Amino acid sequence: MGQITAAPGAEGAGSLIRTPVNLLRNVIFHKFTVYSFSSSDEGPRQNAASRSHAGGVLLERLLRCSSMRLERPGPAIPRSSGSRGQTRVLRLQGSALTGTRATCSAGSLRGARVLVTGASTGIGEQLAYCYARLGAQVVITARRENVLQQVSVLAARRVGVKRSSQVRPRSRAVSGDSPAPGGPALGAQKALYVTGDMATTSDPSRVVKFAVDELGGLDYLVLNHIGRYSFSPWSGDVHHVRGLMEVNFLSYVQLASAALPSLEKSKGSIVVVSSLLGEFPPTPFTAPYTATKFAVNGFFCTLQHELAMRSSDVSLTISILGLVDTESAMEKVSGRTRVVPYPAGEAALHVVRAGSLRQKESFYPWYTHLVCLVRDWCPFFRDVIIRNSYY
Repeated sequence: MGQITAAPGAEGAGSLIRTPVNLLRNVIFHKFTVYSFSSSDEGPRQNAASRSHAGGVLLERLLRCSSMRLERPGPAIPRSSGSRGQTRVLRLQGSALTGTRATCSAGSLRGARVLVTGASTGIGEQLAYCYARLGAQVVITARRENVLQQVSVLAARRVGVKRSSQVRPRSRAVSGDSPAPGGPALGAQKALYVTGDMATTSDPSRVVKFAVDELGGLDYLVLNHIGRYSFSPWSGDVHHVRGLMEVNFLSYVQLASAALPSLEKSKGSIVVVSSLLGEFPPTPFTAPYTATKFAVNGFFCTLQHELAMRSSDVSLTISILGLVDTESAMEKVSGRTRVVPYPAGEAALHVVRAGSLRQKESFYPWYTHLVCLVRDWCPFFRDVIIRNSYY
C-alpha cells in the first residue's frame, strides 16, 4: 500500500500553516457532528455516509499536511459508502488518529486475570462483557451489589457459564466458574463480583486483595469508576470537589499501588480509562470532574516514565475517551452539547484492545486525538472550539 506524504521543500513548510486552518475550519463548521468510526465492519449508522465523507475530506488534508506515514490499516475502520480506494484511505486515517494500528487475537486474553472497577453500568459493564467473551477470569466491582450481580449473571450467560448462587458474606461475591453444558469453548473461566466504595480509604486495597486471592494473581487492572457530579457551573462546594478527588483520583492511585506487586510478578498491565476533559483545555460546567481527570492523566503519565526507567515489565495504558452514550452521560449533557456520542460497547472494545496491545495511550472516538492535536497546534483557537460545542 502506498504512503501518504507531504510535498517536499516550501510546499511542505507551507502545509504546516495550512493544516491548522483547514482543520479548525472543518471542526468549527461541523461542530463535531460529521464523524462516524467503528471497530467493526457492521452496517452503517444513521447518516454515517455523509458524516464519513465530510470527516474523510478533513482527515485527508490533515494527513497530507502533517507527513504521517502509514503502510497498512488498523482495526479502527470508518464506515463509508464511497469507493474501495476511498475506504482504504479512510481506514488509514482512522488508524492514525485512534492509535490502534495493530491487531490482537481473541485468544490472547483467554485465562487472563482481570479486575474491572466501576463495572455496574456504562463503559465498565461493557468492559466486563468484553473480557468475559474473550475468556478472561473477571472480577468486577462497584458500590451496588444488586446491579453487580445482574451484570455478572449477564456476562456469564453471554459466554455460556453456569452461575452458582453461593454468596460469600465477607466479600459479597458470587462465584460462577463451572461451564454450562454445550456452552462455547471460549468463555469466562471465572466471573466474580465484590462490592466496594472507592470513596473510602480501605475498600480499594480490599478489592485488589480479593481479586488477587480469588484469581491467584492479577494480569490486568482496569480503572474505570467515577464519582457523581453534575453538568453545571461550579457552585463553590469545596467538599464535593474533595470527595470527587477521592473517588476519581486518589482511589486510582491506591488501587494501582495495591496491585503493582502482583502485576510485576505477572508482567501485567494497568489500564486507565480517562477522559478528553483531562487532556483538552478545560471546558465549561465540569470543573470538579475535569480537575480529577487532569490529576489522573498527570499521575499515570508520570508513572509510565518511572516504570520504564526502572525497566519494569508492567505496561500502563491511558485510554482517552470522548463523549460516550452511557445513560449517566446522556442525562447530563442531553440538549446541551453538539458533540455526537459514540457507543459504549465500541468504547469498551477499544479500551480492551489498547490494553492488550500494551499501548501507552489510545483515543476513542478518533476525534479525541484530533482535538488534542488542535490544542497543541492552535491554542489561540481553542476557546472558539470549546464554545461552539455547546448550545
